[in-house]
Amino acid sequence: MSRVILTLALLALLALLALFGCGGGGGGEPQVPPPVDVKWTEVMEDANTLLIPGIHGFYDLSVGGTRVSEVVNAPLSCDGAGCANEGEPLAVSAIFDDELEVLETGRRGSFQTMTATQGDERDALNPGIIDVAPTTLPDLRAYGLWGNHGFAAVMLAHGPVADTTDGVELTGRISFALPVALGDSPGSSPSGMGGATWRGIASAVSLTTYEVEDGTSVITIPDLASPRVNVDVLIDSQSVAKPSWRGLALTGGRYAAGTFGEDRLDGIFAGPAHQETYGVFGTDAYVGAFGAKRQ
Repeated sequence: MSRVILTLALLALLALLALFGCGGGGGGEPQVPPPVDVKWTEVMEDANTLLIPGIHGFYDLSVGGTRVSEVVNAPLSCDGAGCANEGEPLAVSAIFDDELEVLETGRRGSFQTMTATQGDERDALNPGIIDVAPTTLPDLRAYGLWGNHGFAAVMLAHGPVADTTDGVELTGRISFALPVALGDSPGSSPSGMGGATWRGIASAVSLTTYEVEDGTSVITIPDLASPRVNVDVLIDSQSVAKPSWRGLALTGGRYAAGTFGEDRLDGIFAGPAHQETYGVFGTDAYVGAFGAKRQ
């Protein structure tokens, strides 16, 4: 029974990761944001740092006539352009899936946004890794935002699932949420005199309803001579930030705090002059991602 449930979680994760990829690159001179839109594919191809704090979910299943339900919090660790779960690397392709379907594009503030889905979910499951192809899969959606130097998204698999594995029939519903951020990190931290503020937007999945909600983000460094980062994210005009998200130390332009499923936060500064910052979070109430630009 546990193998079937683990397979479902991996299927959801792989299908979500297949929506987007991460490549290498970076560098260049400081630049003013161009007046024309930047393609999200170009931003992602230039990214050199990937952040995925973990996958959160809930399943309520009937497995061989036995009901099984559980909340899942699976933390991941990331180092540069790769991530791993308990030491096992997760392959995130640098080439976007051919079946990716962009449903909607738009703009919120100074960021471009998109909603995407997987055109053929079975192709996203990579049968070379997972040898099960469920007859019914959850809806797969990604809600992304991007600027000139980074991209962030919250990905959601939510809905019914059905399968028969080794003669065991499985039916029910699963909901999995995965936040992702990637950017062109210069490998250094903001510095100088005085303070600095980055303002932007956020998207998050409520762990009560598994619906996506929009919000805003404010990142501040009160003293650039001795930089410590404060992060605030507002969803539906209410702050979802945790106390541990204040006074964060910077290491090579990255900041982090907390435990996934409680108060986890991971972020990077992006762009040669730290013009932008992107991050992901996983708390006891929300899983989400944000982007912000220096004011």
